[in-house]
Amino acid sequence: MERRSEVGNPHVIRLEHLPTQWAEGLPLGNGELGVMCWSDGRRLRFSLDSACAWDLRYGDGRPDFGQLSYAKLRAWVEAEDWEAICAAAEHRGGRDPLRPTKVSLGRLDLSTEFDAESKLSLSLADASMRGVLRSAAGEHALHVFVCRERDLVCLRLDPWPEDARLTLVPLHEACPPLAELGHPGPEVSQRDGLTVAVQHILPDSFLALCWNAAGPEVFVSFAQASDADSAAASAVRGHPHRDGSTHARVFADHERAWREFWVASALALPEGDAEFLWHMGLYLLASCARAGSNPPGLQGLWAMDGREPPWRGDYHADMNVQETFWSAGPANHLELLDVWLDFAHGLLPEVERVTREIFGSEGAFWFCAFLPGYTPLVGSNWQPTAFAWSHTGWLAHLAWLRWRYSMDRAWLAERGYPLVRSAFVFYAANLEEGADGHYHVPLSSSPEYDGPSPSAWCRDPNIDLALIRRCCDWIVEMEQALGVDELTARARDVHDRLAPYHLVEFDHPASYVRAAAPGDRCVLALWQGRALDYSHRHPSHLMAIHPAMDLTIDGSAREREIIEASVRHYLALGQYCWAGHTYVQMVSLAAVIGRGELAYNFLRHYRDHWTLPSGLHFNREVGLQGDSHFGGIEHERISAEAPFTIETTCGIPCGISDMLLQGWGDLLRIFPATPRQWRDVLFVDLRTEGAFMVSALMRDGRVRWVRIVAEADGPCRLRDPFDGEEFAVSGAAPAEEGGVLTWPMTAGQTVTLSAPGFEQPDLAREAAAIRALEP
Repeated sequence: MERRSEVGNPHVIRLEHLPTQWAEGLPLGNGELGVMCWSDGRRLRFSLDSACAWDLRYGDGRPDFGQLSYAKLRAWVEAEDWEAICAAAEHRGGRDPLRPTKVSLGRLDLSTEFDAESKLSLSLADASMRGVLRSAAGEHALHVFVCRERDLVCLRLDPWPEDARLTLVPLHEACPPLAELGHPGPEVSQRDGLTVAVQHILPDSFLALCWNAAGPEVFVSFAQASDADSAAASAVRGHPHRDGSTHARVFADHERAWREFWVASALALPEGDAEFLWHMGLYLLASCARAGSNPPGLQGLWAMDGREPPWRGDYHADMNVQETFWSAGPANHLELLDVWLDFAHGLLPEVERVTREIFGSEGAFWFCAFLPGYTPLVGSNWQPTAFAWSHTGWLAHLAWLRWRYSMDRAWLAERGYPLVRSAFVFYAANLEEGADGHYHVPLSSSPEYDGPSPSAWCRDPNIDLALIRRCCDWIVEMEQALGVDELTARARDVHDRLAPYHLVEFDHPASYVRAAAPGDRCVLALWQGRALDYSHRHPSHLMAIHPAMDLTIDGSAREREIIEASVRHYLALGQYCWAGHTYVQMVSLAAVIGRGELAYNFLRHYRDHWTLPSGLHFNREVGLQGDSHFGGIEHERISAEAPFTIETTCGIPCGISDMLLQGWGDLLRIFPATPRQWRDVLFVDLRTEGAFMVSALMRDGRVRWVRIVAEADGPCRLRDPFDGEEFAVSGAAPAEEGGVLTWPMTAGQTVTLSAPGFEQPDLAREAAAIRALEP
């Protein structure tokens, strides 16, 4: 059997000329320190960012949310006193138009001019940028990387141009709008032949950079501390000139660390650009998420040059956080998902404290937008979204997925259960029993329908009902796994008595989308009596279908009718107001309902219309195509006008993985939504619910080989992937019933199923053959 690493990651982003703007740059990072490598068309620029670079000051001090109680909010909504809501939210959330916000470390510029036709490339395999740069003096070989295991930027330019220097452009110059934050300029000094710059981020954070200004080998070390001297001393200690490390020696350790990352899982597709999206998403997430550091916000570790961070670079909990971390589980990188969940667990006491102030109840209510330290942003006029109940359950869903992907009871007790428990306690305490005997959500919204408009406020939105109902299921399963019985009875009561999903009859005026039968017109509503009535970027009302998975194609005939009609209705409204993140979510939704061609269509549309060749996403349709309300922007204006975010790039690998493998409902499905264009596919060690690592090979549309490795004891149920053809099993003796193979597994056990002649496939050769099929 070939080692997993031999399947490889061949993907390289190649630039045939120097970038002329930040948006064309190549991102590097190690989870704490990030660099966007770009140029002005002639001179190289390195925009620097850190996971700890945040200005968390409110304009009028940290707010007391007790004056913005949920009871007052309900009274104001009932009285239609919208001015009172805005005034209270602005007072509690701060009036400052800039802060709190993400900030950055400024920029390092190389003084030498190079020919605009110089070439750059980024290898995803070893996370390093290479280039051949031409100047008046000749050609120069460039190699740049951010060390995976040290907070260090490493640059080698050989030969080093005469008189070339690397100079700092401080934060207030690199991003003039942030000069209004009032941070003092950096203190620059010389120590042992090194330049040290310490940036004071008010009130009490000091960020230090230390570098040698001339090469051929240049190192930039980074450190953070609560005082300037400590930050500077730490940065100097981290510089390789102190221990004699060379560029080659540091790179060897860096390359090994990334090789170990990529060995965890792999895939090969017959379409290189689709396979690239999977690798690029994982690369970007691994480059901006690291244990012990703040998790990535909207822009990750790549603050946009020259402009304030879009949406303050915050954590958006109505899709962005979720899409950012979705891919970590199926790609077998739970350590990346833990970056968020460890952070959330650390915030839990503060979230619960704020919840007591606002709701007067126990449990955790999570605002839509917040920053490190649980610094909520509620001062805009988007209060319906800020106070939606769905963020709480959707963040808890990440903990649920982490449990299901690992079945790790120790982790569950320490991290997962406390997060889900606190969400459920909030829901149970604040639902209200109605005269109909059902529990109801008294006031919420369906993100982000009608945006900040008063018409967005509602009762019992379907997204809330789906997440609350599933949260009840999660509590029951988690408590059973932990052998406790604290909330199980209450969870079952809430589950059974929660208001049912709201359905409406909807008949689109276009005859080609009319229902075939009256029952087919019942679609999931936004809330009672309100159907989605225009194209919208958030399929929030479909939460019960995906990702909550409460209504599934393996359910009743009625469930399947609702799924089919609801998806048809959503598509009938058109895609004009969809955004890039909509397509990413819809790839997965189409996959879990078994619509491989539909998933493929969404994937292609995302790739062709919403990403640059680098795979980066700027929340605008690429070019001037005119297919979207979020209209195309001329390429040269992207950096200035289009807001960069990371969630779609990081999230699309999940959709691709869902097309290849699913494990919901305690049933493994191999190639459940593979389109006809992909008749030859290989994936290795994708992870699925139940803590199984699964590998599979399909050639000419037929499954030839499957390997399943269990990480936990338990039954394995596999839908027969061989479609009635002959196959052999090694490592188990499955029972078959209704097309499902079942057998018990213990942690560490491996079971292989293979068609004749494929008992021990050469995975490296198979991957190469599949990639060679590129149309």
